Amino acid sequence: MNRRLPLAFYSGLLLLVIAPLAMAQKPIVTLSATSLKFGTAEAGTMTAAQVVTLTNTGDAVLNITQLSAGSPFQLFNDRCTTVNAGASCTFGAVFQPQKAGTFSVNVQIKDNAAGSPQKVALSGTATAPVVGLSPNALTFGVQAVGTTSSVQAVTLTNQGTSTLTINSIVPSGDFAQTNTCTGTLAAGKNCMISITFSPTTGGARGGAVAINSAGNSPQN
Repeated sequence: MNRRLPLAFYSGLLLLVIAPLAMAQKPIVTLSATSLKFGTAEAGTMTAAQVVTLTNTGDAVLNITQLSAGSPFQLFNDRCTTVNAGASCTFGAVFQPQKAGTFSVNVQIKDNAAGSPQKVALSGTATAPVVGLSPNALTFGVQAVGTTSSVQAVTLTNQGTSTLTINSIVPSGDFAQTNTCTGTLAAGKNCMISITFSPTTGGARGGAVAINSAGNSPQN
């Protein structure tokens, strides 16, 4: 852009007067971290928080219109709205997965600074137990009313990558069970469920054994 320069004449001399150009003031966003890695957490739990400091290193007020992140990450203290020049604010994030998987989202920071929206990458991996039953169905054949069948066994295996918590094992109908599945079952381990059939009346009889476990209920 052309700028006219004022000229002045004094006693036959030409003086060139240069007026300084005014620089526009603007905010500048500086982040203490541009990524947060939460590592591995068990589904249904919440990690410790990680915090980011946002500093306005410019010379004008920073106005933040949006600060957001997607599930399964949660923001807290996300009240960075107006940040004066030279001032800072903080926000944090936690990883709170509800199912197994690898997750990656961005914190989006929308404001009046250059480069908006600024981003902070969030990542984490969630593990969860997985119940495996072998076999997953039993046939007892013909059984006289009022008698009890021979035991048939089912192997319960934790096929996941974290500890399985078994709350209860409950049969229905004319079936009964005993088991070695007490409390918790580590990843890769198994236990036995022994099932018997004691019909109370004639005809085809059906039932199930419900396995209630934390976050994975019920399996039959």
